[in-house]
Amino acid sequence: MSKDIGKISKPKIMRSAAGYYLGHEYWDLELEAWLPYSRDSIYYKTKEDLELVLERQTMQRRQYP
Repeated sequence: MSKDIGKISKPKIMRSAAGYYLGHEYWDLELEAWLPYSRDSIYYKTKEDLELVLERQTMQRRQYP
């Protein structure tokens, strides 16, 4: 058994087809891989844009309906 079972990552910069965002991953036991778990920010066009807003602490949180 993996020691990572049920673990959620620390916040990290992630990427999808829509752009870069701050999010978390979780460890999937069946796939034995880290998978996206949450998206906590809006999408940013570039990684540098997101790094800049994190540095300035001006990140826009994702709004849930």
